Amino acid sequence: MKKYLLATMVLVAIVLAACGNSGAGSSGAIKMGRADAAAHGKQSWASVVVAMQGDKIVGVSLDEYQFMNKNNITAGVPNSEHKGEKTMSLNFKDENVVPASKRVNSEFYSKLMAEHGKSTKPIAANFDAIEAFCIGKTIAEVEDVANKSNIKAMDAVSGATLVDTKGYLSAVVAAAKNAK
Repeated sequence: MKKYLLATMVLVAIVLAACGNSGAGSSGAIKMGRADAAAHGKQSWASVVVAMQGDKIVGVSLDEYQFMNKNNITAGVPNSEHKGEKTMSLNFKDENVVPASKRVNSEFYSKLMAEHGKSTKPIAANFDAIEAFCIGKTIAEVEDVANKSNIKAMDAVSGATLVDTKGYLSAVVAAAKNAK
């Protein structure tokens, strides 16, 4: 039993040492950048967070928000469910229409995309593909694709079928440039 415990501890120490020496520190500190953008028309806004290490994008979080009927969605943004004086809902033209995350409400929003745009892929999967495409690239590499036509930008991002892929890539670039 003691030999097994000792062998396990040695193995754990070796694994931890290997993980700690992955070379991540050699590229410098991780810097975070954030940007909000009109990546997809005038009825929604994207919120993007990017992690940079050296000149490479090492992490991306992308979501988009739009006003949606709260009776059709999983959840609105925090505080959108409250009614009455001194609440966020006072600012809504229709209290049943609240700001909501497309990622959180991917099932509902994706059905709309399928009905109106013949989309075959969920919005969350498209966002995931855009995030994955950007990781490991420089700002200039992502910007180069973002500067292409809508179709060429969409074709460049494997797994993304959004016509506005270019707009989301531009939002990633803006967030990356804001990294501090």
